[in-house]
Amino acid sequence: GLEQANLIVHEPGTDGGWYRYHSLLRSHLLAELTRREALAERRLHAEAAHWLDASDLPGPALAQAVAARDWDQVADLVAHRGLRLLASDGATDLRNAIDALPADTGSAPSLRWIEVLAALGDGDLPAARAVIGRLGRTAADPAPRTRVLVATALLHEARLRGDGDAPFDELIESSRDDTVDDPDLVLLATLNRGIALLWLGRHGDAEVELTRALRTARRGSRHHVVVECLTYLSVCIAVRCDFVAMDQLARKA
Repeated sequence: GLEQANLIVHEPGTDGGWYRYHSLLRSHLLAELTRREALAERRLHAEAAHWLDASDLPGPALAQAVAARDWDQVADLVAHRGLRLLASDGATDLRNAIDALPADTGSAPSLRWIEVLAALGDGDLPAARAVIGRLGRTAADPAPRTRVLVATALLHEARLRGDGDAPFDELIESSRDDTVDDPDLVLLATLNRGIALLWLGRHGDAEVELTRALRTARRGSRHHVVVECLTYLSVCIAVRCDFVAMDQLARKA
């Protein structure tokens, strides 16, 4: 193969078809490009971001867009691919990209609610609440997708801060909408409903939602959500005192 015939490239994975220059050569070429043609470097990063996004690789695409300092492209990727990253354990990478955005870029409410979910996914409750404080606790945009997004974020935030007075029933209902055509949002909404119902002691309802989320996550290879579902389902089963099944689920997680 190419790797055997050429010492300056190597195959980074086992899937085949992908090659990289040797790290020393790659570093040298990038340094030369930066030194000689900084604008060309940014243009190449932007082109790489478009190619990676078209190849269904949103994480690397977002990193390339940040490197290009193409903030409109970064904001667009966050808005349209951010939930995919959250469902795939990309909360930290997503937050880094959002933090890099200039203050006057990416002010769309849906993007900011994704920022809230990213902060919550990272366990940063103060940061999430700071953004919620600026946005308010209602969806300014009446579109179903925005309403489900807001309800999902507020469900997550309420249980993280242990707010027993939060309007859980209202948020749970607001997070349901069969017209929303966004599989990752529907998945995250289902997961958060299940966890909230478990937190409220409604174990049977929680098991139904978490089982549904688990099936969806497995079909879509959203492994981060799979682990969360298995973890919380083991708690549901423990309540029934089925410790053998609980142990099996915990081991899978």
